[in-house]
Amino acid sequence: VRMIDYCKQDVEVERAVHNRLGDLPARELAIWKLDQVMNARGITVDCNLADKVIDRVEAAKTLLNDEVSELSDGVITRPTQAKRIIEWLGQRGIETDDLTAETVKRLLSEHDDPDVQQMLLARQNGAGVATGKYVRAKAMQMLDGRVRGNLRYHGATTGRWAGSGLQIQNLPRGNVSDTDSLAELFLEGKDVDEVAGNVFMAAKSAVRPMLTASEGMELVVLDYASIEARVLAAIAEEHSLVEQFRSGEDIYCSFASEVFGRTVTKADKKERMVGKVGILGLGYGMGANKFQATLKDWAGMTVTLAFAQNVVDRYREKYPNIPAYWYGLEGDAIDCMMGREGDENKWHKEGRALCYTLPSGRIIRYQNARIGEGKFGNPAIHYQRPLGKQMVRSDTYGGKLCENVVQAVARDLLCDALLDAEKTGMRLLATIHDEIIAESSNPSETLKDLSAIMRKTKPWAAGIPVDVEGFTSFRYKK
Repeated sequence: VRMIDYCKQDVEVERAVHNRLGDLPARELAIWKLDQVMNARGITVDCNLADKVIDRVEAAKTLLNDEVSELSDGVITRPTQAKRIIEWLGQRGIETDDLTAETVKRLLSEHDDPDVQQMLLARQNGAGVATGKYVRAKAMQMLDGRVRGNLRYHGATTGRWAGSGLQIQNLPRGNVSDTDSLAELFLEGKDVDEVAGNVFMAAKSAVRPMLTASEGMELVVLDYASIEARVLAAIAEEHSLVEQFRSGEDIYCSFASEVFGRTVTKADKKERMVGKVGILGLGYGMGANKFQATLKDWAGMTVTLAFAQNVVDRYREKYPNIPAYWYGLEGDAIDCMMGREGDENKWHKEGRALCYTLPSGRIIRYQNARIGEGKFGNPAIHYQRPLGKQMVRSDTYGGKLCENVVQAVARDLLCDALLDAEKTGMRLLATIHDEIIAESSNPSETLKDLSAIMRKTKPWAAGIPVDVEGFTSFRYKK
């Protein structure tokens, strides 16, 4: 009886949720159905490769365990035991509060004692070792060799997909560019240290090539190139940047030339990287401190705070409509909350939700929105968002609102292409961020056709300078 009552209550809750939310709009229903189709198709995984990688990693971990145990007279049994290693280092006059990758790298450069070097290298190589993706792939693989249920529809506020199952939205990049050859080395039992440095780095790089096409087919992978920067240029009406994208100009070199006061070409790799991080990172209000840290994180480059501030200033001076868009977006949102929305305001209220109408007509919502105090004492939008299984309150600002809108627009472009590609009979498998993955027995033709579909935008997106880049391969790669 209790179970029956419990089920009845579930039905009542589901009915109440439906009455509150209503039906999915027709276009979103079509996207959800396609999501289900892609999840049902799944993607083939090479569990033979997974087995080889797991075996090699476990053997190497055993050697590392023996190594740290011998160095510490059995006190430390695994390189993952950070607290014990910190204590061991302390006994040798080396004080540290943590053993993050950055800290270990610094300590290695500062101390030349052979035992300390050996312990730190063991920590560096073994601390982040995980075969979780391989183990999960083997557990999820069905009789036909495929892993299914890898996508979660509308997993983010912007409407983008989130990962599920094998979590293909979060695959490690690794340090090996030719991952096809790396996979063959693992399968043939050959040495991988020469190409990756060690078996642990090799294992990290071999996750992507574990995903493959079906027998007799190849994967067709196409990605929207620099899509967020392109969308931002269009919706902020930064026409000079739009034209630079349309003309095929190297935007990163162009902006780097502005920063360094001279012509920067692709041969100037470090300078171009500053331009790339600037174009891709500064569009949402990033300040000098964050830019300095991002340059370090993305490119391993160390610059002064003054240099970082100069790059931020140059970006905002060169593309003034972009910061103007942040402030306009935030101002309009606050006006809407205060009941002052005008005819041109794309914000509106639905009950307690603050809503923004995207160029496609889709709406993104900020639940239980209210005006509160921002970080600098200014009025700011506060709203509720999901975090795990709970709802938490967050505040936002113009740059963050801009990021939400840009990513939502990029998602709508992707969905248009997915729906059009599915209508042609293409065998779509998944989407990862701004990338579409299909498989085909005629990969060259499918690559050409899918590229044309992705480049052809709907009328609502006519001003966005879209471009795509991609490849065909039996194994997945970046």
